[in-house]
Amino acid sequence: MSGDFISKQALSKEIKEKIIPDKYGTSNAVLDVMGAVLRVIGEQVTVYDAEKVIQKLEKEKTNFIGMGTLQSAYFDKGIDKAIEIVKSSGTAVGQKGESE
Repeated sequence: MSGDFISKQALSKEIKEKIIPDKYGTSNAVLDVMGAVLRVIGEQVTVYDAEKVIQKLEKEKTNFIGMGTLQSAYFDKGIDKAIEIVKSSGTAVGQKGESE
């Protein structure tokens, strides 16, 4: 992956609204190709910036080392587990490419 993040919805909208009707019309062949392109876009893996997700998760931790409640300790343990999942996966849960 090159690191380029794009919105599938925004790209699909651009194709539907600008590229196809303006330049190629709306013949059956053009609509068939447009449908195929939109399906391919929709099938792409959903990605996210893992480092930003990890930073947000780290901020959620209570960090009451030795002084917190049992609940805060388990909460922080859950956050740590979520961070492990983010680091190991690279794809959003429920999307193609998900590692289990």
